[in-house]
Amino acid sequence: MEAPVQPARAPEPEPKAEGTGRLIVGPAIKVKGEIGACDTLVVQGEVEASMSGRVMEVASGGLFKGKVELEEASVSGKVEGTLTVSGLLTVARGGEVRGKIRYGELQIESGGVIAGDVGLLGDDPQEDKLAKSTKSNGASKSEKDEKEDSEEKAGA
Repeated sequence: MEAPVQPARAPEPEPKAEGTGRLIVGPAIKVKGEIGACDTLVVQGEVEASMSGRVMEVASGGLFKGKVELEEASVSGKVEGTLTVSGLLTVARGGEVRGKIRYGELQIESGGVIAGDVGLLGDDPQEDKLAKSTKSNGASKSEKDEKEDSEEKAGA
């Protein structure tokens, strides 16, 4: 009697290397500069930087200063600067966010602090135009430039 033939199995897909970087800045560690290719940043120490990524977690005792664009942020420590979160920004009890803050959704626990220029992402048409022009090829014209161009063409 012959053994049954097993069908060939496709190899398991390799996990994507792109966007999987996780950086943990531990307590008593200080980092300064620009952070690139970081999917998740965990701040337990001090970070003074600019970055864009997917997720940032600032632990109790952690401090982030600078400019950051994220999909999601959770703050139990302190954030100072420009924070743009397209999804959920959570400020936990004892957490503080100060500066220019834009968010898609906001959750503030009792005892959490958010202060400064705070607004819902998409409420400011000028910011939306700027965001769209920076997401495109960067060669976008302002309304004023477009109006001047059309006036020149009409006069010619």
